[in-house]
Amino acid sequence: MYPVRARFSRGAGRIPATLALVLAVLLNSSPCDGSGETFSRRTTYRISGSGWGGQRSVRLASTSVLDHSRACVPEETWADMDIDAFLEPDSVDSLVRSGLECAGMDGVGPVVWSPDKNTAKLLEGETGDPAEWRRTLEDEVLVWTGKFRPGCYGAALPVIRSRGIVGMSPRDLTELIMDSARVRLYNKMSLGRDDVRVVQTGVDTVCPDTGRRGETKVVRNRTKPPLTKKTLDFVTMMHARRMEAAEGGGYVLVSRAIGGDVDGDGDVDEDDARLVRSEIMLGINVMRPVPGFEDKCELTAVTHVNSPLTPMMVAQKLGKKGAVDFLRDVRAACGQ
Repeated sequence: MYPVRARFSRGAGRIPATLALVLAVLLNSSPCDGSGETFSRRTTYRISGSGWGGQRSVRLASTSVLDHSRACVPEETWADMDIDAFLEPDSVDSLVRSGLECAGMDGVGPVVWSPDKNTAKLLEGETGDPAEWRRTLEDEVLVWTGKFRPGCYGAALPVIRSRGIVGMSPRDLTELIMDSARVRLYNKMSLGRDDVRVVQTGVDTVCPDTGRRGETKVVRNRTKPPLTKKTLDFVTMMHARRMEAAEGGGYVLVSRAIGGDVDGDGDVDEDDARLVRSEIMLGINVMRPVPGFEDKCELTAVTHVNSPLTPMMVAQKLGKKGAVDFLRDVRAACGQ
């Protein structure tokens, strides 16, 4: 649902306020939004006409800005982002497309990847036998590191990509990761994750009214790392949907940090000095089917995280460890 801000042209005559209200209600209504909430679309609607006695027209002019919906966000743009901009269907779709480029293995995306020593060795030893390579991906976790170009928000921090096969279908794994009640099955450091704002539910949902696809929500996750009394506080937009055949099939899940007070309780409980707001600047999970195995999928995960508790000198080491642990914990959750 998108609240409409109506702007009337001065020379266009008068349209009664009741008509403007009816138009706004009609343009705002969307039966597919899961929570019944309304969200600002950052779009200005110019309603013009010559009054009741003559020709009338309604002209819609979009002023949406999509800088925030790319994998690489300019530093000056990041601070201006808000929750409403994230929740627009076109913004989410743009983030998915940009995220898929980051996760791809063709080297086209905005990150230049370098494999770690074990991954480089495995790639060099690949024989071209699909069955042998499948067994490798079932046992190993391939890891790459990279960075965004200068000027992107968080460019100094490493981006981590991991890849492996897990014993769960693409759809089932997508639903597992989206289910906040089950987050501790694969994230042992989580103190719990709450859905604070649900836009639309169902990873296979397609809303004919808005064009919104998949499940979209805002969550709050609090994580307790070892060796510290601090608790990391993440407020994140999560979106997951089925990929079309042209996209290679399977499912994709993207995540991005959101600032501001999303649940009306005073943002991050600033009185609690133990809470440290951290950011998932970009999270991508691509779940592809494994040919011949309906109960398995190939998972490619990309993470770009900013936490004040992590010294820059060890960010890459901890990021790689976290990526490997995540995939292994997902395998454990699948009973693999």
